[in-house]
Amino acid sequence: MSIRFAHAALAVLLSATAFSTLAQSPDSSGFTLHTQARVVVTDVTVTEANGNPVHHLSRSAFHIFDEKKPQNIASFEEHTSAQPAIIPTTAPAAPHIFSNDFLLHPPPVFNVIVLDTVTIDVVTQMYLYQQLTDFINTLPPQNSLAIFVHSGEFTLLLQDFTTDHALLHSAIRKAIPVLPMPGAWYENRRYYGSFQAMQQIAVYLGQLPGRKNVLWYSAGAGLFFSADANKLLPFLDPLVVRAVYDQLEAGRIALYPIDVRGPNFDGMYHLLLDDEAKATGGRAIYNNNALADASSKIIAADADFYTLSYSPRDFKQDNKWHNVKVTLDGGPYTLSYRTGYYGDGANGSDPNEAKKARILLTSNGEKFKRPGNYDQLIIFQAEVQPSSAVSLPEDTPTLPEKKNETIYNIRYAVPAADFVPENIPGGQRVQIGAGAIALNQNGRPVGRVSQKFTLSFDGDKLTKGPNGKIYFDQQFSLPKGQNYLFVAVWDTLGGRLGTVQVPLDVPKRVEASHDQTSQPKP
Repeated sequence: MSIRFAHAALAVLLSATAFSTLAQSPDSSGFTLHTQARVVVTDVTVTEANGNPVHHLSRSAFHIFDEKKPQNIASFEEHTSAQPAIIPTTAPAAPHIFSNDFLLHPPPVFNVIVLDTVTIDVVTQMYLYQQLTDFINTLPPQNSLAIFVHSGEFTLLLQDFTTDHALLHSAIRKAIPVLPMPGAWYENRRYYGSFQAMQQIAVYLGQLPGRKNVLWYSAGAGLFFSADANKLLPFLDPLVVRAVYDQLEAGRIALYPIDVRGPNFDGMYHLLLDDEAKATGGRAIYNNNALADASSKIIAADADFYTLSYSPRDFKQDNKWHNVKVTLDGGPYTLSYRTGYYGDGANGSDPNEAKKARILLTSNGEKFKRPGNYDQLIIFQAEVQPSSAVSLPEDTPTLPEKKNETIYNIRYAVPAADFVPENIPGGQRVQIGAGAIALNQNGRPVGRVSQKFTLSFDGDKLTKGPNGKIYFDQQFSLPKGQNYLFVAVWDTLGGRLGTVQVPLDVPKRVEASHDQTSQPKP
């Protein structure tokens, strides 16, 4: 896993602090790992002849086949874009305050843009820029997007999920136009780069609940997924491919490859795009100049889908590819769904497993039950400012000044109820892990910090005030220039995690501000 992608880098950061419980968390679909009772979750989009979604289909109308064997549908749910819109969260009190509170009201589908600039020439990038500008301008106000860029050398999250059109436009401007890498189109390592990029994006998206639609814009790039993984191209590493397929399945990620070159006659390449889309439950877009309109239709139509699950009969962990087919009575309809999975035990389980209590031990030998919500992300706030602009206690350790760098302070505000308390003489304490990694505009890490904070409280203050916040500060030095800061907090006992993205334009040196922020009290 490359450290050049933010969440992968955070994984390295967390592993360095012995955050071993992260690997035990279940996937975002709500199912935990269990090799004896494999559960396959399948999202199915159904459209009629004009491409409009079909609603109100019955469970009995669907039929699932695993390796041509009929299966019993264990669960069935319809999702529609007519569901209640996202409730807007409170606007931040200041531009330097960041939060992941959009997860308090997650959308039915997370939509993601990936700009694969490796093979897109500058002229086409300028056309794509205009099309994406039009697309964002017409995006309904309740629809959020995240934007990644893949340049061949790095994969970078330019903008985390937001409904703010100004932030989305800013991210597009940062990504294109750029000069493509010379010769990247002809090198096989380019394709491995795309696979790695998809894997890194899947790691990040895997922490979010529900379905994700990834709109991958490129010109001649290829991930080379196959609707039947038994028929992979020979230059692909089967183990790498299997790992990516597993992550896409676990994250319920559907790929929408979009050829930005407009009408062309690259028939073989278009067949590959179709195969990639079918493998993941998405759709391919090509021979189309109206990219803004095509993108809008994906966002509008593919928020309407059905989620089915089943447990394969006589399942054996054979590490082989299992083909899946879904049929539907009536029609004619067009169905899009994930066409298979690997029987390697990496995904799927008995859904009741997640509800079972697990007894854990604290550092002082005290037993406690793992919280029932331990697989949910921590919602927290990070106030990020130059240290010279904030008021800190006199005993706060200070970092030495470095040339062309500025010392920043992160003031965390985390919910007390999200951390497992330990009983100590006279009160309680919590142990909170906190860290950040900074990447520059080229996606390369330029700094990181990781600490464990042990905070003690008199009496049982935490249990009496579960809605209270815990505040603490962390400092580290950042180089001059544009940086992307990824901040994480985690419960060292219960295993919960939360992350926030912070874009920064770091000046060479920041003088002390007269408008200083007062230190919040725990």
